Amino acid sequence: MKTSHFTIYGKGGAGKTFIASMLFQYLKARDLPTERFYLGGSGNYDDCFNRVLEEDMNFVIDNARMVFHDLDYYVSENNVFEIIQEHAKRSVVHIPITNNRESVDHFLLTLSGLPPYVDVVVWLNGYHGNADEFMKSVAYIENKDRILSVVRLDEYPHPVYDTDLQMMLKEGMSFDEAAASPSFTLMANSRLIKVRGNIFSQLDAIL
Repeated sequence: MKTSHFTIYGKGGAGKTFIASMLFQYLKARDLPTERFYLGGSGNYDDCFNRVLEEDMNFVIDNARMVFHDLDYYVSENNVFEIIQEHAKRSVVHIPITNNRESVDHFLLTLSGLPPYVDVVVWLNGYHGNADEFMKSVAYIENKDRILSVVRLDEYPHPVYDTDLQMMLKEGMSFDEAAASPSFTLMANSRLIKVRGNIFSQLDAIL
């Protein structure tokens, strides 16, 4: 079943676009036909979702922070998830969780507006402090049956991992592009391979 993956979030810095990048790279690495949409304005919403409905492929849908409310309204008013299901396709919403209350509030708000047939994946972003507290929270305990899975973005003990990853993202590269770039040493690429393996193995279990 072809799937649309949504990484919808209203604030910057939570890891939304990083998650979208990981999903896109993962699906391509598994030889699954995939297109990535970055929604930066209201003019291309119809174009995006017409393609989701018409084309036999997977989609990863990311949004600019400033259009979050417009996109949320569009999805709700146009019954986007319902129409996707009617076309025998699956929707998965990916929600980043950091170590602040705001991300938990966003999780609860997002969950309250989703139909029961939309799968939910939580991403614990350890790069912004200890997000594990979410697993002990009332928000998680009361809604864990609604969550398909939890993906952990662990903070690695040595800061050089973060340096390598941030450099790759800043350059707009994929893991494969970084491996082919002279900007990354063999040791840097070995660390990036470890990060990719950790994330991809978790996605193997759920996608």
